[in-house]
Amino acid sequence: MHLEDRYAPKVNEIAASYALFRGSEKEGESAQDFIAEIRRLAEKCNFATSLERMLRDRIVCGVRDEDVRRNLLTQQKLTLEQAEGVLFYQHRKRLKMLPCRSWLVL
Repeated sequence: MHLEDRYAPKVNEIAASYALFRGSEKEGESAQDFIAEIRRLAEKCNFATSLERMLRDRIVCGVRDEDVRRNLLTQQKLTLEQAEGVLFYQHRKRLKMLPCRSWLVL
């Protein structure tokens, strides 16, 4: 047994799952940051073989944009990779629609 295993604080899986399931995409948060955060939270949940499904479902439930959520919910065989791809695509699309600003440097 490693010293880290022996003396590391024990993770409360229920509390870790609670934190994961409460998390949602924050206003202005990038898709990359949202996905990184749910992955970080899921590390402590001990989902084992269900990890990809739980991450996929958390993306669907936690995304702020209702149109994106509806799109994800219509997919019959949605994978984690596909859900992440839709989120990244929609985020890039939204960024392109923002008005360009030119800054005059004096």
